[in-house]
Amino acid sequence: MKRGIQLAVVLTLMLALGWVLVRGTGQSQMDAWGKALGPVAFLENTQREGNFDGTVSARNVQLLMNRQQVLGSLYFDEWLLETPGLGYLLSTPFGPPERLPDRFKLVLTGVRGQPNSLIDHENRVWLNFKSWVPFDAYGCRESGEFIEADFAGMAMGRRRTTVTVDYDRDASGTKLNISWDNLDFPSVRLELGLIDFDLQQWLQDRFAVGDAALTSAQLTLAAGDYPKKRTQWCAKDRGITEAELLQTNEAMASAFLNVVGLSAEPRLLERWNGFNRDGGSIVMSAKYGRPLRLKELRGKKLAEVFDALRLRVKTDGAPDMPMRLTDFVLPVFNVAAAPAALDSELAEELEVAEAYNPLAEISSGRGIARRVSAQDQAKAAPLPQVEQAVALGPQPISFAQLQQEVGRLVIVVTIKGVRYRGKVLRASGNDVELQVMMNGGTAQLILKPSQVQRVLSLRRRSSG
Repeated sequence: MKRGIQLAVVLTLMLALGWVLVRGTGQSQMDAWGKALGPVAFLENTQREGNFDGTVSARNVQLLMNRQQVLGSLYFDEWLLETPGLGYLLSTPFGPPERLPDRFKLVLTGVRGQPNSLIDHENRVWLNFKSWVPFDAYGCRESGEFIEADFAGMAMGRRRTTVTVDYDRDASGTKLNISWDNLDFPSVRLELGLIDFDLQQWLQDRFAVGDAALTSAQLTLAAGDYPKKRTQWCAKDRGITEAELLQTNEAMASAFLNVVGLSAEPRLLERWNGFNRDGGSIVMSAKYGRPLRLKELRGKKLAEVFDALRLRVKTDGAPDMPMRLTDFVLPVFNVAAAPAALDSELAEELEVAEAYNPLAEISSGRGIARRVSAQDQAKAAPLPQVEQAVALGPQPISFAQLQQEVGRLVIVVTIKGVRYRGKVLRASGNDVELQVMMNGGTAQLILKPSQVQRVLSLRRRSSG
């Protein structure tokens, strides 16, 4: 009897010790993640604890990104980390492990806050992380972005976002799957096959790709009937037909692609229009017989990046097809009909427009000589009616006209040939103040007319 009591006491103490050890692993694991994320983000959390099923949970998680303008700061109600198992947890109760596990699943629920929306050349939102549908509010909202009241009008339910990260790394390579699930809103899933990729090293190098290579890639946007609801609501709100709304949306989306130097072939636009009208899902995928080294994409024109990725796109009820986005060639001007004295001036303006680099030195890839060659002149169609013509891309304006561009993006070329792209904060006949991107941040720059050679507006204008 006495021996039985002693055994029970020993077992109780062992269980208590095991409980303390397992619960304590929560702190060590979260400390390890905080250290790994340190170069790119600050991780803060409460109520962190390990569990006997091999998971680690934490609540009220804040992820404060270091100078990452797209991600901003994210907040999660709960963080659940599925580790390789209880044995892994028991190996790290008295201090953070040196490395993140090579296999884990991370589930983040109740996202509060959203990544910063992406904007176009007119400060319109072209991609937000509420609906995930590109060019979502084009033709419906001047800002390009819906607010919560708009979603309520579409009868869209409240969102409870869950972000899931699956990571599995072994000698053969790495599988990385990331999903963003908004319940009845559209959801996104990214699935990557990689070699020479290590998550911890990637974070340590502040997202530098190093020698990593893709073996496969798939991006799925599952929108359900959201596009239908959006189109019906917007058409009613604007007092136009659904066909007119979709036509405007397509025209504005195509114009955005043109400004960044891209053009979509008609078949691809048809697929997009079908998705935009009927909803469903879009899947973009590729498999690479020879791994695609990500560093090979550095410095390429945007059209060349798409060529290298070799993506195929599939929508509901239709076979997959190549996703080809080609160089956008500026509209051909009827220079043969212009006075000879203007030819050089026109060529100079076109050359400056081509030098404009909206995506880190990604241009249209077509030389000025090719764009205004004699052959092109011979084939040039008559200029459209003035009242219908819309100028796309950078347009030359005078220094005095900068007063009409306050709050908008412009390109300023100095007499020394330096080009600045920035937002006009204020302008007068004496000087202009720009907010420009410099060294990864922003800076205020004041220029006088005597310092400026040329100004280009990024606003779409009627040529009349």
